[in-house]
Amino acid sequence: MESFLKQTVAKVISEHSNLEDITIVLPSQRACTYFKHYLKNNVKKTSWLPKIVTIDSFFKQNSELKPVDGIELLIEFYNTYTYIEKKDAEIFDTFIKWASTLLADFNEIGHYLADPKIIFQDLSNIKSIDNWSFNSDDLTEIQTNFSSFWSKLYTYYLKLNTRLKEQ
Repeated sequence: MESFLKQTVAKVISEHSNLEDITIVLPSQRACTYFKHYLKNNVKKTSWLPKIVTIDSFFKQNSELKPVDGIELLIEFYNTYTYIEKKDAEIFDTFIKWASTLLADFNEIGHYLADPKIIFQDLSNIKSIDNWSFNSDDLTEIQTNFSSFWSKLYTYYLKLNTRLKEQ
C-alpha cells in the first residue's frame, strides 16, 4: 500500500500540468521534505516545484493575527487567570507548573478546530464523576476546588482568546 504522500504526489501530477501554479499545504516540515522527494522522483518532465509549506507557516502568511511568544503567552495567561480568580489566584510559581500544559491543550483545540465549549464541558463532567463516591455525602474542600477548576477552563480559554485578539 502506498503512503498518503505518494498517493497525493500522483494525484497532483495527474491533475496539474503547471506545478508552479499551485501551493501544497502539509502538516509538518518532515512531510514537506518527503513530498518534495516523492515529487522529484515522479515528475517526468522539467518543471518548477509547487510552493510547499507547513500549515503553521501557511496560517502565519495568510492571517492578520501574529503568533505570541511562549513566555509572553504565559504572562498573558497569568494576567487572565488572576483577572478571573481575583484574590483566589495562585502565585505565579504555582501557576506556571500547570499553565504550560493547559496552554498546549488550548493550542491543540485550535489546531483541530474543535468546539472548546463541548470539550471543556465534557472534561468538567468527567472530573466530577471522578470525584463522586457512594461512600461520601459531601465532597472535601480539595475535591470541590478541583471540580471548580475544571469547570472554569472554558472561561479561561474564552477570556485569554479575547484578550489576545484585542492585542
